[in-house]
Amino acid sequence: MVGEAPAYLAELIAAKEAAEHAPAAGPASDVLAADLESLLAALTDAQSRTHLPGEARAHDDLDAFVVRIRLTYGR
Repeated sequence: MVGEAPAYLAELIAAKEAAEHAPAAGPASDVLAADLESLLAALTDAQSRTHLPGEARAHDDLDAFVVRIRLTYGR
């Protein structure tokens, strides 16, 4: 599938265009708001307990690795 769009892409785009300005279907907005608040609280809690650094520290190493692979394999 790499390099080529899936066969259903045109149909998917047409469906999106048709529904773009239609009313949303699904749970009521108050239910969604409560769920969002609950999920954000869970994420905030998980983030406060993580042992991961606040920022990635290996950016330069990753960049050098990608360049090396591209030079090696010609991509």
